[in-house]
Amino acid sequence: MTTKDIEVIRNTITILDSIAYKRYSEDKASDYLEYTSGKWVDEQKLIAPIIFPKFLEQILGFKLGETIGTEEPTLESRDTPDYIPTDTRTHSFLFDCKGMDTFELSKHYPQIKRYIESQNVKYGVLVNMRDLTVYTNESSEEVESFKFSFMELYKEFKSNFNTILENENTKRFLRFVESFQYTPLTTEQKLKRVIDAKQWVGTEILNINLLTKRLHYIVERIYEDVALKRYCQGDCVKLLSIKLRRDGRL
Repeated sequence: MTTKDIEVIRNTITILDSIAYKRYSEDKASDYLEYTSGKWVDEQKLIAPIIFPKFLEQILGFKLGETIGTEEPTLESRDTPDYIPTDTRTHSFLFDCKGMDTFELSKHYPQIKRYIESQNVKYGVLVNMRDLTVYTNESSEEVESFKFSFMELYKEFKSNFNTILENENTKRFLRFVESFQYTPLTTEQKLKRVIDAKQWVGTEILNINLLTKRLHYIVERIYEDVALKRYCQGDCVKLLSIKLRRDGRL
């Protein structure tokens, strides 16, 4: 059992314990396990906007609005996944949230298949924070090596912590985190990804909303770099140090 594995599991359990479940269950569930036994229509009020974003940022290492985008229906397409990484060449997957009223995530395969094809990615992830499944567009069968249960992970952590890494569900969870976490790239690596990128096949949907967010982010970074060079007189090293710390590079 490595320190990193323990920390990832512990932080995930902390996220699951961080919600005031009574608020979302009409005072019927006081904790995570009680809540998961219910059939709550909570996709839009808890899973997608609150608890899964915590998992994205704290466990998978993405930054909302920067390295991953929140999707909204547009005039061009009202059928869009919830979260797509800004760099789908490096992170060739997307996420779509469902509510606790979904006990069989597999019934949403036709929908996730459309998302995979329209965004030209390899994997589509369905999650309701009770279970998580991963799909490709080649088969309606889950990718078995990545499928896991948050609920089982939670139970194991609370009751069998010393042997938790021996559990197959835990192994799949850690494998998923390792494979779907944010991967930073150097400038050279980014250029190589662009050069090696596969061509569009003509069925992709241009998401104007996501494209606009990405362009805004790029423009902001360029503006900050220009401003830094313009006012970098005498205190250049100090200003650069502040910028690098803010960006998490120091």
